[in-house]
Amino acid sequence: MAKPSLSDLMREEGMLDTANKKPEAAPAAVEAKAPTMGRGRPKTKPESKLVSFHLPLNLISKIDSEALATAGGNKSLFLIRVLEEHFARKG
Repeated sequence: MAKPSLSDLMREEGMLDTANKKPEAAPAAVEAKAPTMGRGRPKTKPESKLVSFHLPLNLISKIDSEALATAGGNKSLFLIRVLEEHFARKG
């Protein structure tokens, strides 16, 4: 049996907010052009994809209190560890 992904586990627990997710638009038809070199940086900003989720308060306090000591201040890496432990206990 395949191990479920972290986002699947968070969706099952109700932590991912999928209600506000906008449907993706179909890609616009693009004419085939030969690639050109030296156009510089793009003039438009890429669209940001926001995925909001809600964490239990005990996880938030654990992240804030232990991130500096354990992960050297990198809360992102520490959050991954905490979530893996959380779902390992639940699962």
